[in-house]
Amino acid sequence: MSRFNKLLRKLARPEDKEKVDDSLKGVPRLRVVARVALRFWWAYAILFLISGVMVMSAGMDIYHRTEMPQFCVGCHEMQGNYDSWEFSAHKGIKCVDCHATPGLMGYLEVKLSGVKQLVTHITADSIDDIHLGEHHKEIVSDNCQRCHPGVVRVDERYGLNISHEKHLDNGLMCVTCHSGRFAHPESEEMAKQGLADMTECYGCHDGESTIDGHTAFDAKNEANCQNCHPDSRLALEHGGNDPSVKSRKPCLDCHSEAEGHFIMDPDNEKALCGNCHDLPDAIKAASAHKPYADGKCNKCHTVMANSHLFGVGPKPSNTLCFSCHKTLSDIVNADNPEAVSAFSDGKSDLHIGHKEYIGEEAEEDWCLACHTPHASEMKKLIKLRKPDRTEEVAEPGVYTKTENGGTCSGACHEGDEMEYTRASK
Repeated sequence: MSRFNKLLRKLARPEDKEKVDDSLKGVPRLRVVARVALRFWWAYAILFLISGVMVMSAGMDIYHRTEMPQFCVGCHEMQGNYDSWEFSAHKGIKCVDCHATPGLMGYLEVKLSGVKQLVTHITADSIDDIHLGEHHKEIVSDNCQRCHPGVVRVDERYGLNISHEKHLDNGLMCVTCHSGRFAHPESEEMAKQGLADMTECYGCHDGESTIDGHTAFDAKNEANCQNCHPDSRLALEHGGNDPSVKSRKPCLDCHSEAEGHFIMDPDNEKALCGNCHDLPDAIKAASAHKPYADGKCNKCHTVMANSHLFGVGPKPSNTLCFSCHKTLSDIVNADNPEAVSAFSDGKSDLHIGHKEYIGEEAEEDWCLACHTPHASEMKKLIKLRKPDRTEEVAEPGVYTKTENGGTCSGACHEGDEMEYTRASK
């Protein structure tokens, strides 16, 4: 008897042993094997269950791995897209969350198209970088509203009065305006701003394009600025009571089209402001405020952000000054009474005494009693005026810097020369 037949006889039930013996005499062996196999159905069921779990686990792992951007970049010619995604606000959001139609069929469509793209990736000599087709733009735009459902109802944001709903109703898609700024920004700086690409506005708002019989207004016409920028009325108020303002200028005198979407040149602020404002020459001055000397007017001035022109309040205030001069803020506000600045007589800081002399009327802007915010003919930005007189009639003070202190005369000191000497360290 062969080993196989012996094994069959051993595994068979007692009532089947006769059939095993018969099989050896010519009965079809397949039937006997099947009957023996049925005896151990539970073992096959367990094996099938374990195999199923393993297949499902492997499938889920493949499912998650193949939808990650790190996987996509392995085959798609999209290294630049991947790099821009990494520093975008959408970092952490998977490719398929935006680039696949929601639901099982959309996922299968992406995976099946991926097979074709994989073959192309392997066999083609050269492949262009991946880009959005028109149909795919619709998919991406629809997916935007899965995470941003309330944005459609927003009309005014960041000082802009732009109706999302109106643009969507006219057939524009989210990516029409927002492509290149959010999921795949052109630079890290643009990623921080998180704004739409406003240059796209000109594609429709040229004064000639029509939608449903209506002509889109010309965005380059200065008369239309307030259609989207309601706060552009501040341009009419710019300058306020500043006597140095030569004339009030229209929007385009500061917002040049050559700089993009009418933005102000960030590297040429002082020259731009100097077109209207009589500004002191920082080079010829004995001292100049560093932001002013560097041409960074916006360190103190919020030109259009508020109804006033300074970072805090309608005019320069101590709060604005102390936002940079934090050590002096600690001294004046007695948060650090043991600290002394360079303006001290012995170990007593003189800022505190001057603050008390100036009094409550100038409490919010007493820094200006002695200092000018731009440039001065004297050291330390000194420009002394008696606080209860206007600059036009007040006698100017004179400050002289010495090796270990300085002297002041005129203005508040009415002709007497006051001297201070710092304590040696």
